[in-house]
Amino acid sequence: MAVGAFLFSVRYAPDTLLLYKDLVRGCCVHTIKSVNNVLIRLSSERWEHISQNHPECAGYLYDILNSVQSPNSIYSGKHGECIAVKEFENSDKLLAVVYREVDKNDGFIITAFITKRLKWLEKRRKIWP
Repeated sequence: MAVGAFLFSVRYAPDTLLLYKDLVRGCCVHTIKSVNNVLIRLSSERWEHISQNHPECAGYLYDILNSVQSPNSIYSGKHGECIAVKEFENSDKLLAVVYREVDKNDGFIITAFITKRLKWLEKRRKIWP
């Protein structure tokens, strides 16, 4: 870990989400483990992109992180990315989180959005479960 950085953990819900928050070089980064046990980062720049370009997701930070750790399903993207999908309870809406696993130890969230459309997912290859 870089000099001046620190690490702490927060329990989001019992036995569901362990969230790590690193402060390195003034950039806030949230990290979570994917279903493949790969550490996935959400940088402040990516969170800013998500909350500004997809304002419907602005209040869903922990849901986005939880979707990567505990998705209902994962689909392959067009360029090697993964699309984690989490269904909202009592709703026909889905939270889709696009992320990339660079290697066995590192990855990052690209974007996230809420959708009702399932047809675009059905065109993709389901890779989990």
